[in-house]
Order: sequence, then C-alpha cells, then structure tokens
Amino acid sequence: MKQQIKITLVAVMAVVMASTGCFAATVELPSNTIIRSRVSETLNGRTLTNGQLVTLLVNDDIKVKDKIVIKRDTSIEAEVGLAKGKNFAGAAGKLILMFKSVKAVDGQDILLVGNKEVQGQDKIIASVALGVVCCPLFFLMRGEDAIIPAGQQVNVYTMQSTTITL
Repeated sequence: MKQQIKITLVAVMAVVMASTGCFAATVELPSNTIIRSRVSETLNGRTLTNGQLVTLLVNDDIKVKDKIVIKRDTSIEAEVGLAKGKNFAGAAGKLILMFKSVKAVDGQDILLVGNKEVQGQDKIIASVALGVVCCPLFFLMRGEDAIIPAGQQVNVYTMQSTTITL
C-alpha cells in the first residue's frame, strides 16, 4: 500500500512539474540559419541617417525540430551603416543596412550577421562629358537615390548557435 502511494505521488508530481514548465524543452538554433525577411517600409538613402535603426519583418516561422523558435512577422532590427543621397556631377546615392538582432519565442535576442547594400544609378560619365562638351550646367545633373522598396526580400543569417527555451 505504501509503495502504491509513493508511485501515485511521484506520478502526480511529474504531471504538476510538466504543466508548470519545470521540464521546459530547449532546442538549438544553428549558426548561419537563413531567416527570410522583407523590408517593412521603403528605405531611401537620402532620408535616412547613419546609425538610424530600421525594421524588417520575418517572412515565415523559423522552426527547429518542428518547433517554432522565431515567429512570422517578428521584427528584425537593422542599423543604417551608410546613407548617402544623390549628388551633383551625376554621383549616385548609396545605402547600407547592417543586420543586428531578432527576438526568439523565449524573448532572447538572437544576433544576426550580414548586410544589404544598394546604390542608385550613377550618371557621372554623362554629367562630365556633357558638362565639358556642351554646357557646364550639366555638372548639376544628379545621380539616382539608393532605394530599397517596401516588401523587398532580404536573407539574414544567425551569427551563432543559440539555445532557445520553448
């Protein structure tokens, strides 16, 4: 009888501990995991500033062993590494984003690596040639701004393996 009571108590304790998260599962998100994302709003090198934070969104749930570790539409933080608008003499604008982090389902930040670089169309040759041959006013011709349109797909990668509690 005492043996049966002990077994019942152990079983009840196991159920209670499992329901309160004492046996929380963990999974390992590997380094260099691809996270497909999209730009949430149009980004323009002319209107952004160096060091400014911008947001991308995760396209699909990221899973490890059929367990979601990063939810779809989670924000990805990126920093503007270089933002330069178009300029005179046909110089094009330039924009570089550096990926920083994304939140896992357990709330921890997962560090990311990589960057996205875009450059507007350069018109330097046309500006200089026409400025020398035709009219110096062509030196006032500008290149194009560097723009990343809203919705553009961007792949980012995890920097290191991370243990995530489910």
